This record gives sequence, structure tokens and C-alpha cells, in this order.
Amino acid sequence: MKVAKLAAMAATTMLATPAFAQDTGGYIGVEGGVMFPSDIDGSLTADFDDPDIPNVVSNPGYALDLDQGYDVGIIGGYDFGLFRLEAEGSYKWSDGADVEDFGPFLTSYNTAVVDGGDDDSNDGPQVILVPTDFALTDLDANVWSAMINGLIDVGGPLNFYFGGGAGYAEVDLLGQREGGLAYQGIAGVRFALSPNIDAGLKYRYFRTDNLQFDNLAFINTDDGSISTSLDDNWESHSVLGSLIYKFGAPAPAPAPAPAPTPPPPVYVEPEPEPTPMITCPDGSMIPATSSCPAPEPVYTPPPPEPEPERG
Repeated sequence: MKVAKLAAMAATTMLATPAFAQDTGGYIGVEGGVMFPSDIDGSLTADFDDPDIPNVVSNPGYALDLDQGYDVGIIGGYDFGLFRLEAEGSYKWSDGADVEDFGPFLTSYNTAVVDGGDDDSNDGPQVILVPTDFALTDLDANVWSAMINGLIDVGGPLNFYFGGGAGYAEVDLLGQREGGLAYQGIAGVRFALSPNIDAGLKYRYFRTDNLQFDNLAFINTDDGSISTSLDDNWESHSVLGSLIYKFGAPAPAPAPAPAPTPPPPVYVEPEPEPTPMITCPDGSMIPATSSCPAPEPVYTPPPPEPEPERG
């Protein structure tokens, strides 16, 4: 019995507590923040003019270390309560990068030049690759994406959510644009500023399928030419602030019903106190405040008339 009462009380509390109530309806919002892209590995190929020197292919031959940038977007969807389905369009941009990790390629290149060329041709460049010489000057990265997200909400006024999405993305890098499948993981928190407006903070992990950028740049050397390509995923981490407008926010909860008025007290007429009684001479009982009836007169016959005298 106690367990049943406790369960009933817990259920009543959950239904009555605002933190467990879920808003439903459509919404639209904007978001933006900082983005941290991951390095992109690239391959390097050296084509030598001398047929006696074998070509050198190094994959990865360098790393494109992209600077942090920004991530902005617009979202819109429908909140079913515990679950939300939304569409998202976003744009990511990174301004500039460093080109690094040439060591293995340079070793292979210089070994091929020294070991494969004539003795008098060893005056070729021993260190041939630096970012400016390699013509990687336009290192801005641009990413456009269109995604469909599924999110699960937990909580009430302070609403935590998590989920993921999939869609299509195009990456513009070093003057070339490639597109492919993209997916992402999302986690965040939202809180109400008003019945129709929410503010939030969101983390997004974004990744594309492998993208192939061929013949991005060339450099001519005394021994031939060098070209570079990229064959890697775009991967980034973003921290975003968001502002959401909810259509048709639920009406405020009705005011609690007033306590029922107790019924008026039922008047119970007190029992009358018993009237004191007396017994009259005739044996009857009457209230003490009354007088006994007078006794009925006793009939006495008249005396007989005297007999007349005889004469």
C-alpha cells in the first residue's frame, strides 16, 4: 500500500512540475560562433625530367594546418516534445593556413636527385619547398552544407539536447570545389527568454566523406616539376550561440482552481428539555406549570321528604 501511494505521488509530481513539460510546434533560428578545423593531409608528386630519376610520390607529403574561422547558419524545424526534427543550412570559413610536415617528401626528393642524377647535376635544389615558393597563397577554406538533424530534448526551462544529422556539403579549397556526403554530431543547451524566444549554446562536430582535390599547385625546379593534391576529409569543431523563435508557443498554464467552498453547517435543533410533570389527585399527570383540574362535585341525593302525619 505504501509503495502504491508513493508511486501515485511521484507520478502526480512529474505531471505537475513545469520542468517535465515539453513545448511543441514549429521554430526558426540563427546561430553563429567560432570554428576549429582539423589538419588536412595532402600528397606531393615530383616528376623528374631525367628518365633515370624515378618519380617521387609521398602521401601524405604535407599537412594543411588551417586557422580557426567562423561558422554561421540558419535552422528551422518542428518540436514534437521529446524529439525535434530540423533542417539546417550553414557556412564555414577559415582564413589562411600553414603548410607543414614536408620532411619525408624532402628526404625522398633529395635522395632521388642525388642518387639518380649525373655527378655534375647534384647542384640541384636540396631544399625546394616552402609555402611561398609552392604557390599556396590563397589558403582560405569555404564550406557550405545542407543538413537534416534529429535531436532529443531533456529537461524543461533549461533544456539540454543532443543528436546528429546528415546531408550534403561542398568544400572550396585552393580554387577548387568538391562536394559529398556530410554528417555531424550535436549537443547543446537552450533556455527561455520569453514564451516565444529561446537562447542557446551549441557544440557541433562536422565531417565530410573523403574529398579529392587534384593538381592544386605546381612548382618548377631545375630537375622537373612538383604538384600537390588533397585526398582527405573536412573535419571541424564549432562552438555556437543561437537565438530561436518558436511559433505558437503554448498558452500559459491556467490558474489553479479555487478551493471548493465548504458546505454550510447543518443546523440541528437541540432536543427540548423535558417538562417537569406533576400528578393530580385524579391520577392524571400535567406540566408543573399547570393547575390540576378541580374535582368533580360529588352528587348527594336530597334527603327524603317526611311522611305525612296520619290524622
